[in-house]
Amino acid sequence: MSDVTDCCVLVCGGGNAAQVVTGLLSTRYKTIAVSFFADEAAKWKAALGRDSFELTTEGAAVGKIVSKPFDITNDPSVAAQADVILLAVPSIAHGEYFEKFAPYMKKGTIVGVMPARSGGDILFAKKLGDKAKDMIFVGFETLPWACRFTEWGRKATILGTKNTILGAVTPPEKKAKAIGTLQWLLGPFPLII
Repeated sequence: MSDVTDCCVLVCGGGNAAQVVTGLLSTRYKTIAVSFFADEAAKWKAALGRDSFELTTEGAAVGKIVSKPFDITNDPSVAAQADVILLAVPSIAHGEYFEKFAPYMKKGTIVGVMPARSGGDILFAKKLGDKAKDMIFVGFETLPWACRFTEWGRKATILGTKNTILGAVTPPEKKAKAIGTLQWLLGPFPLII
């Protein structure tokens, strides 16, 4: 496993986008994959075993990234460690993640949802209650990449990276912190606007 910074990122989901973002961020940060869907987390953890995750990046200067997530779990208490939480799950599941993480989230956590749907910030506020005022919500219009897993839980491919993606921040006065942090995590592309 490579060295990590002090930043801890939770990546929620177990599909194409969640596996790609987990593989990408695990190279530089303490990254924990979380899935509440059935036994998906246990299956992903077993599929990966002691091996590293392989991420192929088509057309990039670095064609293959090898990384290892810090953990893969269905335990919502890991939210207590998170500086950033990224949801890469269908919008129907967003409420479940917000509700289960709420008791554990620390003040100032940035929660990015990709893609978000109308009212995501309202759902976030409802599920977190008074605690929502101490958090930052970012709803993205789309995923940053076209991507697919090639061997579930073990290998994935980024087929292309979008030039830009739109992000809406709640509360708006936290835009610089939220967009700056998320851009730092994702790298120079896509440009978050």
